[in-house]
Amino acid sequence: MISEEELVARIEGLEVTRLRHWVELGWIVPLRSDEDVVFDDHDAIRAQLICDLFHDVAIEEESLPVVLSLLDQLHGTRRMLRAMASAIEKQNNAVRLAILAEMKASGLIPERKPAVNVSDKPSKK
Repeated sequence: MISEEELVARIEGLEVTRLRHWVELGWIVPLRSDEDVVFDDHDAIRAQLICDLFHDVAIEEESLPVVLSLLDQLHGTRRMLRAMASAIEKQNNAVRLAILAEMKASGLIPERKPAVNVSDKPSKK
């Protein structure tokens, strides 16, 4: 667990008042112990991301909730896809091939074009 002071020291450009503001806005949700708040690695990564978006990318504070929401959705989708890929990988070959055929039929996976045979290439003169 990471204290508020440790987190601020870790992240360049982060101030305690700004971190507390982000907590109030719900952008970072620390654990509470007695009267102190403690952060985990996920919170530290998110605080770094918010700093980068705010300072380096110059995203306005009013726009940050939308950006954070979209990033959260993207990460959630990636987690779900990894879980699905893992579940599919555990299936027998016939099931995997059936899933692949369905995905190709729906247009999610484009058909591979055959590789060009070297002898089919026009000759250079």
